[in-house]
Formats: sequence, C-alpha cells, structure tokens
Amino acid sequence: MVFAVLVVAVVAFVLTRDEPDPVEATVATTVPATAPTGTTEALPDSTRPTTPPSDTEEAAATTTVAATPPTADRPALSESAGAFVDGLGELDRLLDQLVSEMSAANDAWDNRDATGARFEDTEAAISAVIDRARALAEIAKSLPVPADLVDRYEGAGGLVERAAGLPSLAEVVLEGLRLPSPDDGTTRRDAVADFVAAARGFAGDLDDLISDIEENAGNLEPTSPASETTTTTTTQPPRELSEEALSYTNGLLVLKQVLVDLAAQADGANRAWDDADESGVTYRQTSAALNETIEAARSFNEQAGSLPIPDAVGTLGDGPIQHAARLPALAEAMLEGLRIPAPDDGSARRTALADFLAAAEDFANSVDNLVSYIEENAASLGLLE
Repeated sequence: MVFAVLVVAVVAFVLTRDEPDPVEATVATTVPATAPTGTTEALPDSTRPTTPPSDTEEAAATTTVAATPPTADRPALSESAGAFVDGLGELDRLLDQLVSEMSAANDAWDNRDATGARFEDTEAAISAVIDRARALAEIAKSLPVPADLVDRYEGAGGLVERAAGLPSLAEVVLEGLRLPSPDDGTTRRDAVADFVAAARGFAGDLDDLISDIEENAGNLEPTSPASETTTTTTTQPPRELSEEALSYTNGLLVLKQVLVDLAAQADGANRAWDDADESGVTYRQTSAALNETIEAARSFNEQAGSLPIPDAVGTLGDGPIQHAARLPALAEAMLEGLRIPAPDDGSARRTALADFLAAAEDFANSVDNLVSYIEENAASLGLLE
C-alpha cells in the first residue's frame, strides 16, 4: 500500500522544519464524515459528522500510487514497489537535511565568536538531530518492502541496520561537545565527520537501491506480509490533502512520536532510580536525566504551540496544545519529588511521573482524533488539493 510514502511524510515536518512538498498521487476514498471524540458540540452545523463508516465502506477505500513511468526497457513499478521507491527517495532527501542541520550547528559553534552561538543552543540543536535520526531509523524500519528485497533491505548490513546506527553517531557528537578543556573540539569534529560520512554513504546506497528497483521492476514480488502488517497500526494522512493540511497533520504525528520517546525516557530514568541498587544509577545522574526531561518538555510545548493550525480546523486544534502545555510542570514535579529527603519514599516523584505519562497519552489520543477528523472531513473543511 502507500504506507512508505505516508509514514515518511510524517517525519518530513520535523526534519525539514518547512512544509513538506506534496507527493503526487491519486486517492479515491468513500468514507463518511466523523469527528474527534468529545468535539462534536464545538463543530459548526455544516461540518458535524453524520453516520460512522461501516466495515464495507472502509474496505471500499482505494489508493493509486504514481509510479515510475514505464519505458521500453523499464516496465512500470507495481503499487508496492512504487510506494517503497517513493519512501526511499524521501528518506534520501531527509538524510540531506540531517547532514545540513548537524553541520550548521557545529560550524556555528566552531565560529561562535562571530556567530554568537551559545553552548545551550548548540547542545539543543545537536540533541534535536539525535531525536530526528532516531525517528528516521524507525521510519526506515517500517517501510513496506517488496518480498524480493527483504534480505537486502532488512538483513545483516542492510539499509535498516545502517539507519539504526545514525543516532549513536549523532550522540557521539553531543558527547564531544560536552567534553571539558583541554579538549579543543577535535573529538566533536571527528564525530561530525563520521556522522556525515555515514549519512552520505547511506544516501548513496539508497540511490543505488532505487536504481536497481526501477531497472528490475518486472521481476519484483508484492510487498512482504510482515511489512504489510506494520502498516495497519498507524494513522496516516490521506495523500489528497492540501499542502497546508498535510503540513499540519504530519507535524502532529511527528510530535506524537517524539512524545512517545520522551515519555519512555522519563519512565526509564525514574525506574532506574527506583532500582538504583541493581542499575547502579546515581542521584546526580538521575537529577541530570530529569533536568533533560524538563528541557525537552519545554521545547516540545513550544513546538506544539507553534504548529500552524489551518483556519478550517479552528478551536479543535487547541486540544493537543493544551495537553502539551501540561508537560513542563509535570516534568518539574518529578525533579522536585526526587529532591524530597527521607522519610519520603518517592511517592511524590512517582505520582508526577504517572501524571506526565497520562498527559502524554492524552496528547496522543487528541492527535489521533484530530488527524482522523481532518482526513475524513477534508472536503467539507476545504482542505483538499
């Protein structure tokens, strides 16, 4: 199906910080309008949902992917192969963006006397590249792969494994930035060179795979069953949405994934402290981890609040923003709980963690409801191409 193109479009918003270019495709869908849970009363009469879609109507939705034009020597790609190629091409473009962002952050720091770059800003910029590299690795792992290419793409030394190595290389850059004197930045600059080389090598292999697929289109088997199973678990924006709507829905879905990772990090830091006898984690390490969670929560809240909401969505877009706004204070409460001396047994900290995880789940649910509403009511909202 079209999971490859759509799921990669989700990360395009965060990785590029610009509105993504629309992907050419034709989608014919027969789905009645439905609204996000708990939002019906806020909708104008002209956009209120009618009858929920039946199983038969949902099954009637069809999608046609624009594949590589056939020639005498190069047959047309199948739908699954075309979606895979589109996904690989988008990953290629996003890799260039990661390289640009990493290089820009480090160049600014090396020339900070002229650029005015601050340590905390550079640290945040490199951390953002790490997060995006992790998201990109997850997307690479999730692409639906034609059966004949599974070993090459997902096997040992394949492109999925190569993508999975990028976050670690980016983390070494951050570690190099944090090294104190007498380190003169050599460790960081070497790590940047390794990251750039790995990303560009990965991009070159993507290009080679795309060329091979296009040249052997007639011999490719359908998408592997395992990959098709993955496509059923994620809500994807329909490809006929307008550029404005795609940018918004893509941004929401990216933020949702970022918050999943942030919640897991917060939970991990608290669990490690609760099991300090086994994990060996120190108070200072836990305090530093929770401080990072606070900064990440603040940054997340700013990103959620700055995401442009289409006028047609109106106040429905306030839901995710309100849930995101709860996160910084809850993250701060975790750190405050850690600092409470004995005889406190950690209850305050664990309660704050539970509230943080609940807010993250509320954000995810509000995103799912809002994205589904936009998808299914795009025509009446004026959000189609």
